[in-house]
Amino acid sequence: MVDAAREGDVQELIGLSANDMEAREDAAEILASQAESLKGDVTVTWSVRQSPDHQEAAVTDDDGDTISFRLSWLQAKWYLILGEAGPPKSPAASKVPS
Repeated sequence: MVDAAREGDVQELIGLSANDMEAREDAAEILASQAESLKGDVTVTWSVRQSPDHQEAAVTDDDGDTISFRLSWLQAKWYLILGEAGPPKSPAASKVPS
């Protein structure tokens, strides 16, 4: 991605962004389907990852089925992490071709 940004390869950047979005959408679908399988009462277990701003949660239902997900505290809100971010975006990546 960095090379594509440096070279101004807009098509490559669009392709990489689309792949990242597909990965996040896939992660969201997996989490949603796992959540639908939970039954009855659930118990949430929190564990600190890296820092208090990055938490991992596990939700277990009364049948013992468990799903796990990660949360990040940013701007006074918890955000559900779906996939991993790629390298930091280059300012060149946001330029519109002329």
